[in-house]
Amino acid sequence: PSAQLLHDSLPVTGSGGSSSKGEEKVPANTGAEMKFQIPQPKVADSTVVSGSWLTDKAYVKSGVAEINGYDPDKGTRLWTIKLPGPVCEASTRTTDDNRTAVLFQPRMPPKNSSAGCTQVAAIDLAAGRKLWTKTVDYGGQPMNFSNVTVSADTVAVGGLTGGAAFDVATGKALWAPKEDDSCRDAGYGGGEKLVAALKCGAYGRRQLHIQTSDPRAGQAILWYKLVACVEYAAVVATNPLAVAAAAGCAPA
Repeated sequence: PSAQLLHDSLPVTGSGGSSSKGEEKVPANTGAEMKFQIPQPKVADSTVVSGSWLTDKAYVKSGVAEINGYDPDKGTRLWTIKLPGPVCEASTRTTDDNRTAVLFQPRMPPKNSSAGCTQVAAIDLAAGRKLWTKTVDYGGQPMNFSNVTVSADTVAVGGLTGGAAFDVATGKALWAPKEDDSCRDAGYGGGEKLVAALKCGAYGRRQLHIQTSDPRAGQAILWYKLVACVEYAAVVATNPLAVAAAAGCAPA
């Protein structure tokens, strides 16, 4: 795959610019020591345990169908949030008040299979509680998601059939895909900005767009069209904007 650097949804051209040397000072004590270790979960099958966050009150880590908060100094368990199924994906982003989001399966799946990543939940990392759980109906079935992030006070989730978003505090739906959409939000990058990777058209004739969006309305602010032969792309960073693209052919 190749990486393409974008700034404000426009391609970077030319070789101008300037740089300056860093002025970081070496700390008086450069040594480090391990405070504690959390034992690896015992499982009979391959299991995803995505999600690791640190607040001023807790180190939080997902386990098998649960999320645990630990004392950041002692490593003792402070709280546990039980889930009906394993965590599929977890946002690396949080709000200013330590709220984040995860995707998880609705139940424990049979061995070597999945029950679908249809559940999205907001987690209060400071209080150690689940704020809400939501699903999105598409064609009479709950949507499967493969990507989740947080930007401002919005939880955004994306997948093959499109993207949806919720208010992080209340779970209020902000937008959801429609079956007749010509373009679908396949995934998002969060943080200071919300950036969507959109797929437009049918497979083999697909056109990808990278779009900086309003995190409350989902409307486009700026957008950039990738070359026609790119079938897959992912948002690496949002400020400055960086996108990784898997190019299947050379542009004409």
